[in-house]
Amino acid sequence: MMRMTEQVKYTAAPKEKYGNNATIFLPAMKTPVPKTPKKGMRIPPKTLSLVAAVCKRVVFLPLNNNGCHWTCLVVDGATETVYCYDSMDKRTNHNLLADLGDELVKNGLSQAFSITFVLSPIQKDGDSWGLFISLYSWRRFWKVQAAIIRRLGCCAADGMPCVLWWTSATRAKERRRQLNSRGSEAKYD
Repeated sequence: MMRMTEQVKYTAAPKEKYGNNATIFLPAMKTPVPKTPKKGMRIPPKTLSLVAAVCKRVVFLPLNNNGCHWTCLVVDGATETVYCYDSMDKRTNHNLLADLGDELVKNGLSQAFSITFVLSPIQKDGDSWGLFISLYSWRRFWKVQAAIIRRLGCCAADGMPCVLWWTSATRAKERRRQLNSRGSEAKYD
């Protein structure tokens, strides 16, 4: 179990060492894409201006599809690339991400940005969808940027421990709660 001082250290590390990233949640969308809002007008102007303001950094844009699945766009200003992540590997999600990526490049970023689909592992359970795609996009990003991070004197492993600690602690609590509820039911049967 991680001590509170270690937990505080890990939550402070990303801000101090990796202050070059931002997370902006896109509004929830439906697939297949309805006719309104029109293609090219799905991302609110305020979100486009926020992305444009921080385009030299790394911007994570998580997106909730149909209220039951998370995908993610990652705008990497250093490589001028928009990465698209989908843990279910569905064509409708890919089409939506491609349209949103095009909209970002045309309306909020310079035309030099390219759009890349990332082949991610297929998610096997139904309860970790948001965390799964977030962890995967973070890990992939840090792997790609490892050379830059090393030049800055940082350790790529400092970026994720807080999230990983939270995940394992939450799953352990849930498992204990399930076992305890089964044990109390067994007493009365």
